[in-house]
Amino acid sequence: MSTASLQRLGLGVILVGGFLTLGSTGTFYAVGFYAMLLGLGVVAIAWLHDVERRA
Repeated sequence: MSTASLQRLGLGVILVGGFLTLGSTGTFYAVGFYAMLLGLGVVAIAWLHDVERRA
């Protein structure tokens, strides 16, 4: 998987997590929140991998 596709995947997970947290409480809010954190992690790892490869 390329870093660009990983970044798109992470952004998609962030978007889905954001929609889950909107107007919801309890379990859906928690799942959405952790999905956003997971998406941020994926984007950050893909970005760092891309920067490291260019150096």
